[in-house]
Amino acid sequence: MPSTDSALVFHEWSKTYGPVMHLKVLGRSMIILDSYQTAVELLDKRGVTYSDRPKFTLYELLGWNPSLVFLQYGKQLNIHRQMHQSYLSRHKAEDFKPMQTQEARTLVQNLLDSTPDKYEKFKVGEAMPSFISEQLDQMEEGADEEDLKGAAATMFGAGEATTWSTLSIFILAMVLHPECQAQAQKEIDSVVGGARLPEFGDREDLPLVEGVLQETLRWNPGTPLGVPHRAMKDDVYQGMLIPKGALVFANIRGMSLDENVYSNPTSFNPERYFPKPAGKGEPKFSNVSFGFGRRFCFVRSPLGDFLTYYVHHQSMHWTVCRQQQPVDCHSIDLGNL
Repeated sequence: MPSTDSALVFHEWSKTYGPVMHLKVLGRSMIILDSYQTAVELLDKRGVTYSDRPKFTLYELLGWNPSLVFLQYGKQLNIHRQMHQSYLSRHKAEDFKPMQTQEARTLVQNLLDSTPDKYEKFKVGEAMPSFISEQLDQMEEGADEEDLKGAAATMFGAGEATTWSTLSIFILAMVLHPECQAQAQKEIDSVVGGARLPEFGDREDLPLVEGVLQETLRWNPGTPLGVPHRAMKDDVYQGMLIPKGALVFANIRGMSLDENVYSNPTSFNPERYFPKPAGKGEPKFSNVSFGFGRRFCFVRSPLGDFLTYYVHHQSMHWTVCRQQQPVDCHSIDLGNL
């Protein structure tokens, strides 16, 4: 078992052993899926078999046991799925757009204005419409307050983690590839000009900016191995036995580097998604980033909208560049990490 960079090591192993690998770690079976096709065949098409999770003892001790991310298969999982699905559907995501518009603009401004000692307090006022208030009004039969607390914590924890990691990777990509940043800014200027701010309706007219977002998700995925699934029974795939209880990992990092799908996969190339002949017509990576099967991330639609709008605004309002002097790593305060 590799001690570091497991996802990259597994991807290298797959070049020798194929896209489905079986490891024995401390007597327990681990299955690594290193291609999108195998992940779809097993985790999507055979979702009934692979919808379980292993037992996460540490997270239970930390109080995260009623979380959709870590719940094992059963009635409680279905209750949490219904809560999230009703609130995070594509139709419901339309209701979030005014708030996302304001939050994206605020975040861009806060990043410009931020200093280490500047913090803003939340204003106290009437409760705004929220996931918790809506679920309290529509509490599913069999659900209780612990389920609601767990579902709300999952929505915040999972959404916050995926958002900041993706935004951090986007900023890193723009620092390392200023030519892509300049091209995105030029495209936004040509569509929006200086008369107004970008809107959600501009997305179709900004293919390069969309490519930058898709490439951010692919180039350096925030969850390289995702969260493991667990086989609920023995299964056979292309003559290979996947034993009951095996942990099944979708190697998202490995899929992002699949040379059969992406040409020169280590390069940052937003135009790879353009239809031929302008681009390479390569598939977008957004579906892979949010998981597979019945355990995919419900926040996919609203988070995708927010990330798109943030990329629009950052590209329009400011330019990220390298610091001229090297950073003194020894003087960085790591207290908040």
